[in-house]
Amino acid sequence: MSGEQWRVERREGERVILERNGAEKELPLAQAKNFSAYSIGTLALSVGDRVRITKNFVVRDLEAKHRCRNNDVHTVTAIDQDGISLDNGVSLRKGLWHLDQGLVVTSHAAQGKTVDQVLLSVPIRAFSQVNEAQWYVSLSRARSAMYVFTDCLSALKEAVMRPSTRLSAHELVARIVPSPLPSPAEILFHRRLADVISHPSTPVRFVRGR
Repeated sequence: MSGEQWRVERREGERVILERNGAEKELPLAQAKNFSAYSIGTLALSVGDRVRITKNFVVRDLEAKHRCRNNDVHTVTAIDQDGISLDNGVSLRKGLWHLDQGLVVTSHAAQGKTVDQVLLSVPIRAFSQVNEAQWYVSLSRARSAMYVFTDCLSALKEAVMRPSTRLSAHELVARIVPSPLPSPAEILFHRRLADVISHPSTPVRFVRGR
């Protein structure tokens, strides 16, 4: 049934046996697209901590049902022996929930969010994940100020100008011939991106690591 949680109990040859509330059943491996597997972890929380939802799910109580959306960030408002309460009015009882800490998030998870200040960490080892779209998302999250921490400013400037479009095998092969002229929309996008990098609407301070 959709939304049910089962625990992997054991493996019998090629069969995987699940357990839930004392009942057992075989995991239908041929229908892998119909289920997801997760590892179980522990998240220490206190009142006032920020948590991030990592998967869409619905919480039902006696009054109504509440939707928790992937990448939404909430504050823990209360903790008791039964579970925790969030600032959106949702109470999560003891059990397995899709949560993570909400103080530090990736650029992808930050899409659609706006905060007063942004602290952006971009070390050299993360440059393979940096491109123009990721940089634009990161820059546009802050209302007042943004601080960028990196250990190589010159290499970062090159990384943020990389196109974000993923190429197919045919497109990679096509690189041996002259590329077509960019469309007006692509030209406008790159002009706006260059403006954001050169003259951001919010102050950007680069902090170089040792």
